[in-house]
Amino acid sequence: MTLNEAIKVMKGWAREKAPKNTLAANCLTYLEAIPKAIDFGPELVGSAFEGLRTQLMYALSNAQGWRGDEARAAKKTMKVWIEKNQPLP
Repeated sequence: MTLNEAIKVMKGWAREKAPKNTLAANCLTYLEAIPKAIDFGPELVGSAFEGLRTQLMYALSNAQGWRGDEARAAKKTMKVWIEKNQPLP
């Protein structure tokens, strides 16, 4: 699964659950803010990658109730991407 696919399936879950699930609503907010986080990342957190990484971490923390094979694959993809794109010391 690619990062874009992981974001897409997580958004689908979040949209479905958001009306009755605060964590899913929060997750959706963070995922939908990714384009802005990338655009403003250099000004706010040092780089576009760090803007994306930050949004993914917030989305993941709010997707803890998401279960199943698709959820595991998407979460793993995001976690691996985050780990590979650590900020420079």
